[in-house]
Amino acid sequence: MAPAWPELIGGRRIERTAATEVNATLAALAASAVEVFGGQQRDQVRACGRWPLCVLFFVKNHPRRDYCSPACANRARAMRHHDRHQADS
Repeated sequence: MAPAWPELIGGRRIERTAATEVNATLAALAASAVEVFGGQQRDQVRACGRWPLCVLFFVKNHPRRDYCSPACANRARAMRHHDRHQADS
């Protein structure tokens, strides 16, 4: 539903499409998902360590990375801290 073709404009490659904006966006999203989940790094794709609170996936490009973002890692640390101190009370 979203055929695309490359055009060369001013020495730069531009992707053109005749599809509606929604269909073009969905096609780009699908192509990106196929590239991530079917590409060379597919074995490194992980779910965020805060699952089920966070539903994002990420490419584990460092051995110690367990979260999709530093914000998720901070929230997980804060929750562990809170749980430890609630147990002491």
